[in-house]
Amino acid sequence: MFPEVVLPRTSQRTLTHAGADYHLSIAWPDVQPPAAGYPVVYLLDAHVAFATMVESERARSPRQDATGVPPTVVAGLSLAGGRADRRRRTWDFTRPGLELPDFERHAGTPPPETGGAPGLLELLVDVVLPTVEREHAIDPARRLLFGHSLGGLFALETLFDRPGLFRAVVAASPSVWWDAPGVLARAAALAAAPPDPAPHVLVTAGEYEEELPPWLQGRPGAGEILARRRRRRMVGNVLALGEALAPLAARGGSGRAVVYPREDHASVVLLTVNEALRIWSTSPGA
Repeated sequence: MFPEVVLPRTSQRTLTHAGADYHLSIAWPDVQPPAAGYPVVYLLDAHVAFATMVESERARSPRQDATGVPPTVVAGLSLAGGRADRRRRTWDFTRPGLELPDFERHAGTPPPETGGAPGLLELLVDVVLPTVEREHAIDPARRLLFGHSLGGLFALETLFDRPGLFRAVVAASPSVWWDAPGVLARAAALAAAPPDPAPHVLVTAGEYEEELPPWLQGRPGAGEILARRRRRRMVGNVLALGEALAPLAARGGSGRAVVYPREDHASVVLLTVNEALRIWSTSPGA
């Protein structure tokens, strides 16, 4: 048996909160921090994209002048059970009172429990941020929260609930379809009366989230897959979010939506990681 590959300059510990175990993974640069401290990415669902985020940062930050990516600390939080604990993940990322829409319910299958988002936010605020920022020189003015899918919805709602906590929020394919009218209304309200300084918000989706990719066309069940994707309106909701958040630019922040061609709900994460790491170089006033 050969040893596993281990990323250098990383650590992982287990946190226990509200009856569940979480892994906190941290990666740090090999250069001295600037006077104000490093930017930091707080990454949700780190079991999916922690190494991706770290390797993207390390490939690009040595040439910050060419890539726009500064040396950055990456702090990833994930359930210890990873993908296997889907019901707990749904609980963690949904606010109280949020219910699975009728068009996603199936006869004989009880809907998942929801409402745990305040507890997860408490874990972030009371444990994760203090731990990372005690052990590493962090610039609190350059905190970024990154979430994908349901984690992207949680990231957006964290922005609405605690608008000064993270200067930047990136939501890759956020599951806005859980409550599209409510999310869009809260986005518009934030853009109309943002905190000072105003946040930088990037929302993304992939073209194939409302269309069938070539490899699914003509396959059994393709029609139902397409119908489900169009009910969720991932692309349409992201574009609407971009419009709602665009007024942030007039307040020193930014609100952008990007739809990546030829990408799907999973692959969109890779491109969004790349864009998130350079948000401090591409957003006016950052």
